[in-house]
Amino acid sequence: MNELLKILSKSNSLVLLKQTSIREQIKKMEEVLKPFQIDCTCKNDYDYFNLCILYQGYLNKAKLEAAYEEISKEMFEIWHDLDYKKRNEFASNAMIELKEKLCFFKVNDQKIFIPFFDVLMNTLYDKEVAVLQLPQFFKLYKEFKDRMIDPIEYLSLPYQSGFVDVLFIHSNENGFGFYVKENHSIYIIDKNKKVIMIPLSLKHKTEFHEPERAVNLVEAVLENNVKDVLQWCVNCGQIDEKSKSKCITRLNKMK
Repeated sequence: MNELLKILSKSNSLVLLKQTSIREQIKKMEEVLKPFQIDCTCKNDYDYFNLCILYQGYLNKAKLEAAYEEISKEMFEIWHDLDYKKRNEFASNAMIELKEKLCFFKVNDQKIFIPFFDVLMNTLYDKEVAVLQLPQFFKLYKEFKDRMIDPIEYLSLPYQSGFVDVLFIHSNENGFGFYVKENHSIYIIDKNKKVIMIPLSLKHKTEFHEPERAVNLVEAVLENNVKDVLQWCVNCGQIDEKSKSKCITRLNKMK
């Protein structure tokens, strides 16, 4: 597989983290998350994808909290006379439209708006938002690092639902794959967080907008089936002739 990746990289040497738009995006995300002591280190592409999930999850969290605070202010005259159940009912009904606009995915019918929180914490933000005014939960506005989980626990779901700006391709029990336009490459991440990048040729670059055409590639990479990966490269129409010829040569040697 490493030999194949070397072949493909000769016609596409774009480094994702060196792209101006990506560098600017990382800086913006770091500035927003820094006050909460969240690790924003981007040493590799996987770190960048994870940072995107953390950032979008934080934005969702902040919007839900701000909406709840706004509702309590609007109803200030009676808010303190309402019991917990009524506060929660008013807030939940008022936030329905906002929630539909946020990116989310579902786990066992529970909406996950904040992928760095577990399902239980997401349930509270979704269905029991009034807990934010209880003493034991009020600190969540600013102090939540100790409650965070690794978003990889949700596997491909954040990538499928807009937390990262990618074109999702496919997932199975072993991992998942997606396309990134900034460096015209397909990424496959397995369940152990191992990342394989398949750089598509820039010499005859054509827009990649049909993810179903790369399902077999994702499956082959996750199975470490080099022969099928080579075959995909030969047939995909996204590889330059020189690289394609080298792939054909290696395919013939495997017969």
